[in-house]
Amino acid sequence: MSYKKALYLLGILTIFLIASCNSDKPSKSRSDFSYIEVSDSLEGVKKIENFIKPYHDTLEVELNKVISYSKEDLLTSRGTGKLESTLGNLISDLVYEQASERYKNNFGKQIDFAVFNRGGIRTPIAKGDITLRHMFEIMPFENTLIVVTLDSVKMTELLNYMANSKGHPMSNIRLKIKDNMATDVSIGGKDYDKTKQYKIVTTDYLQHGGDRMYFFSDPLSIDTLDYKMRDAMIDYFEKTDTVNVELDGRFTYAE
Repeated sequence: MSYKKALYLLGILTIFLIASCNSDKPSKSRSDFSYIEVSDSLEGVKKIENFIKPYHDTLEVELNKVISYSKEDLLTSRGTGKLESTLGNLISDLVYEQASERYKNNFGKQIDFAVFNRGGIRTPIAKGDITLRHMFEIMPFENTLIVVTLDSVKMTELLNYMANSKGHPMSNIRLKIKDNMATDVSIGGKDYDKTKQYKIVTTDYLQHGGDRMYFFSDPLSIDTLDYKMRDAMIDYFEKTDTVNVELDGRFTYAE
């Protein structure tokens, strides 16, 4: 059973239990309730626990499934003051790769680069086995990938935003920060063209102004990939035996 099916069954189970409870006692009035403190002293309902246990056990097996391996700790940049991180680079690169393949197949077009938010990568991964559980810990949100097309005005806003940020994960773009301005910008190995429109893969959360990335609002076009960011991560790790990642200076301060 796949993790998606396991989660689906757990959802059905929850609905079933709620419906069952409602059907048993449909006529409760507002004055019949009382507050119960949730603590370890509360005893479980054995009948419900026994009913849930097979689904819980199945889900645990799926979440503990090893899907890849890392020889080193994969760290975030949160709280470090650094613009890059190994996990930020890895996640942005792999999502760019997965999204680019899907975008080319579905739309016949090329994505120029990727931008995500530092806070969207919730936890690091210690060296060793990478499991399906890590995917849900890193990305607990149901963010969907989209591709936006920005004109030169919006691109200027994006670069200024990045130059005044504390480092957000990005892929296929390199830039330096000098006096709170973006310099030496290159995209796909080519110098940034101020007259060109660019296609950027990001999440629906950021496109709606998350992390104050308002430059993604009202773009020239929006293409939905119907592909969750977490699923892109899972697809990549499942086909990658051992991940290799390094800091490559894609986002630095100018000397």
